[in-house]
Amino acid sequence: MKKLDQQNRGISLVKIDRLLTDFVIAFLVILVVSLIVTFIYNLLVYRTSVVDGESSFRLALILGISRSFLKQLDKR
Repeated sequence: MKKLDQQNRGISLVKIDRLLTDFVIAFLVILVVSLIVTFIYNLLVYRTSVVDGESSFRLALILGISRSFLKQLDKR
C-alpha cells in the first residue's frame, strides 16, 4: 500500500513539473510577444516609444495559465 502511494505521488509531481514548465515557457513567449506588439503599436499609432508592461504581464499570465492547463488536458 505504501509503495502504491509513493508511486502516485511521483506521478503527480511529474505532472506538476510539466505543468510548471509549460506555464513558464508559455508565459515568457507571450510576454515577449505582447511587449513587442505594444511597442510597435504605440510607435505606429501614437509616435511614442512606450511599452505597456502592465497589460502585457496580465495577458501573459492569463494566457500562460490557460494554455498550460489546456495542454495538460489534451495529453489525457
